[in-house]
Amino acid sequence: MKKIFLALMAGALFASCNEDFDDWAQPQGFEPEESQLVKFSATAGAESYDLAAIEEENIQLFNPSLQMPAGFTLQSYTAKLVNRVTDGEGTVSEEGATAIAVTNEGQAAKADVQDVVTDFFGKRPDARSLDLDVYARVVSADGKTIVKSQTVQIPIVVTPTAPVISSAYYLVGDMCGWDNDHKLAFSHSDADVYEDPVFTLVFETTADNQYWKIIPQDNIDSDNFWANPGVVGTAVDGDVALEGSLINKDAQAGKIETAGKYRMTINMMDYTYKIEPILFNEFVYFIGATDGWSAADQKLALANDNGLYKGYVYCADPNGWGVEFKFQRVAGSWDNEINTGTFTGGITGDFEGTDGGNIKASKGVGVYYVEMDLGNLTLKATFVEKMGVIGDFNSWGGDAEMSWNDQDFCYELSMPAPIEGGWKFRVNSDWALNLGGELTNLVQDGANITTSGSIIKLYPTRKTSDNIYCTVQ
Repeated sequence: MKKIFLALMAGALFASCNEDFDDWAQPQGFEPEESQLVKFSATAGAESYDLAAIEEENIQLFNPSLQMPAGFTLQSYTAKLVNRVTDGEGTVSEEGATAIAVTNEGQAAKADVQDVVTDFFGKRPDARSLDLDVYARVVSADGKTIVKSQTVQIPIVVTPTAPVISSAYYLVGDMCGWDNDHKLAFSHSDADVYEDPVFTLVFETTADNQYWKIIPQDNIDSDNFWANPGVVGTAVDGDVALEGSLINKDAQAGKIETAGKYRMTINMMDYTYKIEPILFNEFVYFIGATDGWSAADQKLALANDNGLYKGYVYCADPNGWGVEFKFQRVAGSWDNEINTGTFTGGITGDFEGTDGGNIKASKGVGVYYVEMDLGNLTLKATFVEKMGVIGDFNSWGGDAEMSWNDQDFCYELSMPAPIEGGWKFRVNSDWALNLGGELTNLVQDGANITTSGSIIKLYPTRKTSDNIYCTVQ
């Protein structure tokens, strides 16, 4: 088959497009044709696009101007949005490019533009500069010749649509007070609020029929605590629904009918709230590869009334399944399990989430100190690189390192002579994590232990007792 060659004339680029179109019929032979001139140019449809202010479903993305030889018609425009970045030396790099459907009039769906811009830059409603690269394809009357024009690069500025989200939020109401000195702060992850718009708060009401509203950080920063718009609440005063929509203009107060402990979750991207009564069990139970996913006999203990659990767990992988695990609220029951999806407030430290819902010990096999906050739905872990004994016997100047017994789930230390005086257990040679107190119930920051002995065993995982304990011989 003879290819059709089109020449570059008057600055316009022409190319045979056989490689761009695979929907032609079987290749046919054509006689060479004389070069034809096609001129394409375009300008932005607007100086900038604030998508929140545009009510129409389609926007005029560019204004095309196309000149074609007689007998040719426009087949389509092909466009893509490009995020180009120029460094300090003037080098331009392409950070992202996404094709976008456009009409022959130069319009695009507002939703498509929104999706591309938020994919490039995130959901924060800031003005974003990017390029629209567009070219035309024209086709001859007999459909045998398709010509692709030169690509035109059009700078555009787009502001994606998103609600106003403050950096922080505070609950005020009958349960705590209605002023700046008594507000209760919602917790939030370290992510940008437009990537993670969910805030959580655990609080308690001690009486029935308690009213509430929500104050954004912006009101506090502007020294206008009750600014309107600004204050967030329900549309109907005294709304007793435990979940629903929020508004930030002429907001009314919601109401909690029954005294108790609650977790409030607000999603400020879609302005919704959910209030859940909570009751925390005394323990949560570790289950995973360590015991073949069959035993839930290591556990964390409830440390306060707000749902904070603390303790130590030993993570292992005897069957080659990965150092992964979950937690159960009731040992042996998978109802309402605690997995990666539970911790909307974030997983930090030496644990990480997995796509399958399991939690993974990122430092591998070993003992971890765990802080699980089921009130604020966060999880933090610290890998125990060294468990040591420190005290009068070594002038509190170092740690006698213990070894882990993976059969008995305990740390062991044998001293050449009985230790004397006061002493404690310490994690990673740091006082941030230490254990002391009664041998049968060791606690964080507990009193010095004074029992003398040369063989010390520490059982930190609550596998065989509800307490962390040690033996001294």
